[in-house]
Amino acid sequence: MKNVINWDSEWQYSQQLTDSLRKFEKNGTIHHLCFMPGGWACFRSGEPADRLLRNLSLQCEGKVISHRWLDGDNCGSVLWQDGRESRYIPPLETPDWHSLTEEVAEKTEAWEACAAFHKKLDSCWETYIAKLRELTINQLSEQATEIAAAALCYGELRNISWQKTWIEYFNQVEDPLAEAQKAMLTMLSEETYRNFDAAMWGLMDKADLERGHNKEAAQEQSIQV
Repeated sequence: MKNVINWDSEWQYSQQLTDSLRKFEKNGTIHHLCFMPGGWACFRSGEPADRLLRNLSLQCEGKVISHRWLDGDNCGSVLWQDGRESRYIPPLETPDWHSLTEEVAEKTEAWEACAAFHKKLDSCWETYIAKLRELTINQLSEQATEIAAAALCYGELRNISWQKTWIEYFNQVEDPLAEAQKAMLTMLSEETYRNFDAAMWGLMDKADLERGHNKEAAQEQSIQV
């Protein structure tokens, strides 16, 4: 069953809820747990997660946790507050039911794709760092630009979560870090040439201006003499 839950990310029990879900995944109660910014999480479970989430809510003093699930037959949302349970399940095969089903399925698939991407990215970064440790000081110095580009790309890619097009692309390539680094170096190279040309023209302009000043100064001096 696919489950999507949401809670107030600012409340004091947010970390407690996160830790509890991680423990549930560790002991096998739930699977494929993914966390997203804003107090969202999704996971798969072998059986309805109603009791699990109600217990979490009670642990957090009855705070509100919204839940939606999809198991092929039942799809709905549940709210727990102050230990009281309320439930709304759209009638099977109605427009509301199909809409909710699609929403849960899309969010779960998107989060699982994002989790797979981050796992691949971290693995590529660890491999890259291991290779750097084998280099000499001179080699590191020679590759400083490439290393800086890789570090920048890793940091930026670690922050993406909802760029669906990017994630779909990077999940299809073997090494997303290398792909991003290559694109970044190409851009930096082109930008460097543009900046170099601009700098050279600026230097010429400065030289022309200085020659003009020197010429004027020489003329003034000759007149005074």
